[in-house]
Amino acid sequence: MALAAGALAAIMGVAIYFFVEAGPASRLRENGYALIGRFFPRTAPPGTPVMVVDIDRASLSLMGPWPWSREKLATLIDRIAAAEPQVLGVDIVLSDRRDDEGTPLLAAAIGKVPTILGAVLDPEQVTAAVVQPLSIVVVGDGRDVQVPEAPGVIVAPEPFFLAARGIGIVSFLAGDEVSGQVITASPLVVSAQGQPLAGLGLALVQARFDASSVIIDVPGGRLRVGEASVPLTSDLSLRLHHGRADDRVARTISATRLLRGDDSSALKGRIVLLGASAPEIGGLRATHTDPFMPSVQIIAETVEQILGGQAPVTPPHGRSAEIAMTFIIALGGMIAVLVTSPFIATAISLVLAAGWIGLCLALFAFAGFLIDPLGPPLIGLIPVQVTALILFSATLRERRAIERRFAQHLPAEVVARIADDPSRIKIDGEEREITALFTDIEGFTAMTERASPKDLIALLDAYVEMTAGIVIAHGGMVDKVVGDALHAFFNAPMDCDDHPKKALDCARQMLAATEQLRTSPLGAKLKLGRTRIGIETGPAILGDIGGGRKLDYTAHGPAINAAAKLEAANKTFGTSILIGPGAAARLQAEDLRPVGAWQASPASEPRTVFTV
Repeated sequence: MALAAGALAAIMGVAIYFFVEAGPASRLRENGYALIGRFFPRTAPPGTPVMVVDIDRASLSLMGPWPWSREKLATLIDRIAAAEPQVLGVDIVLSDRRDDEGTPLLAAAIGKVPTILGAVLDPEQVTAAVVQPLSIVVVGDGRDVQVPEAPGVIVAPEPFFLAARGIGIVSFLAGDEVSGQVITASPLVVSAQGQPLAGLGLALVQARFDASSVIIDVPGGRLRVGEASVPLTSDLSLRLHHGRADDRVARTISATRLLRGDDSSALKGRIVLLGASAPEIGGLRATHTDPFMPSVQIIAETVEQILGGQAPVTPPHGRSAEIAMTFIIALGGMIAVLVTSPFIATAISLVLAAGWIGLCLALFAFAGFLIDPLGPPLIGLIPVQVTALILFSATLRERRAIERRFAQHLPAEVVARIADDPSRIKIDGEEREITALFTDIEGFTAMTERASPKDLIALLDAYVEMTAGIVIAHGGMVDKVVGDALHAFFNAPMDCDDHPKKALDCARQMLAATEQLRTSPLGAKLKLGRTRIGIETGPAILGDIGGGRKLDYTAHGPAINAAAKLEAANKTFGTSILIGPGAAARLQAEDLRPVGAWQASPASEPRTVFTV
């Protein structure tokens, strides 16, 4: 039952996690990808091909609050153009303000350097002139390529648009820029009004190589532009792989330095991006690396990844491997729970989970493969815990049932041993050698006729409690109490070393204790008779007998019958303890005295019986 419940939990977990693309499952998968990215941040390409001119708070303090006039922007872009960058990308969408004085200056500044202006997707309608679409060459079957669609695009006013080299989309689709949802990818190609447009990062690389078109190589799984090539995704976006914070600092200079006329030679021959980190401008985005990363830095990393051909991708059979590993962890853990100790089962499950995480990290580090490291272990461990919980509940119920059944019949330490390992007893039936001890009170029937009910019950209660306690103290099991008779077994239900000797010692102590009870006030008042005891050793069949709630763990066999008859034969031999030949053969001769021949049944041979 535990294994079946665990298997069902595994199937349900896989179905929910791997086939529901939104909600907690998606967030957990993204957290796993973020974990890998933090372990292995991207290494910046040598020579820092990309530089960022940052409008930070120091720039706002120098030039005044945002938005700046067009003359101020023109001054900044003039300074950038003077540094002779290879191409300039503007991660600021220029608004359509009526500022005639600054418009010619800003348009002229834009025209001094190959400039790609930022544009945003319009979710409602086309609000600007139709732009030149991106030229795309598709190699192979492009039916599986899905370009994100938008109703329209908002571009800069016409004077700036005409002065620029082109436009690039700065909207991020893989994340919600409004609610702060983490941005995980940068769009390379999008579509507005059915026309393909390049993301700002791709447009800058295209301008650098002066490439007339972008090649989508479906069989090769690559997107190519000029000399650059990155792995192809079905939605034509670039999975972000962030570099180190120090790398971002190294490629960034404050706009203040340019506005003050400081050395700007670091921009010469580079791809330069103009953007803002000042929160007042509203260009901050949440990423796995930084919850307040300027969008210009995200585009800068996009350019670096395209130039370096670095883009994490999920391998063709990555999802199948994740599902398979989930079942492997679940099955391995469930089997371990069933056949080993909880500690070993936990260790096996953790080793499998750690092995998977290590494999995911290695595949990312050496091959750039992005495989979910967290989902399979976490989902796989759920059925393991379900199996363990059900097994624990069943074990707990079994333990309590055993404790209730044997607590009144066996020593506490024996009950604990049985509860710890119920398999050590065979409830369904077993054959083993035991020593049976039967007792009876001489003249009990006559005593019941002359005793009051209150006195009789009080005396009998004291007698049974005392004799049963002696049996348990010697490692025996109290099978049952029938009236004044007590039936006990030694070496059942668990092994008891030297059980004939322990039964004999029990009989001696029991006889001494009952003689003292006979001299007690209540014993003397009721004229309690002496206790007769029969002991015999031999094979017996033990197990639960009965049905429903009336199960009785007891023993059957010749030794049981012989012990009962030996108890009664004490009357014939005038003894209090009578020991059968089976038990006598296992005892020391100096402890015994033969009293005569005795037949267990008319058909049996006479055998010598003994007393102490």
